[in-house]
Amino acid sequence: MPGNRFPQKRYSIKHDDLSTGTHVARDRIVGSIPLDKRYSELTREQQDAFKSQYERMAENDEPPFPVEGLGPLYKGIAEVHKQFLRRGFGLGADGFLALHVQVDSQGKATSVSAYQSPDPEMTKYAATVAMLTKYKPAVCGGQPCAMIFPIRIELKSRH
Repeated sequence: MPGNRFPQKRYSIKHDDLSTGTHVARDRIVGSIPLDKRYSELTREQQDAFKSQYERMAENDEPPFPVEGLGPLYKGIAEVHKQFLRRGFGLGADGFLALHVQVDSQGKATSVSAYQSPDPEMTKYAATVAMLTKYKPAVCGGQPCAMIFPIRIELKSRH
């Protein structure tokens, strides 16, 4: 499908509490890659979809990826989002968050750049979560290498 780099399936982290009048938990964070899998556990299609975010990557090269999968990273950001909303200054904290995490050849985050965010304070806290995450380093030509790990998620409050 031209213009569609990701599979149609969406993966999400739900709110812990239910909204009044419903028994269905709403999505808090929505993504396009399974949240409960390490990179090696993703299907070839899922790996290719994730790799499509990179301009030039050889077939056997791999991007950096959270060691425990996307779930702990996204759950950490979801928890920050939840606390941010609870403190009362979360107005406008919903929306698209796009960060680039520079990951070194040992899998350590060395910096974070924000490209889109619903709120500067939310960005700061999400970047802290990203910096504390352990990553599988990228592989370039069979060797560990430094590379950017993109975080692109949609943050949603329950309202």
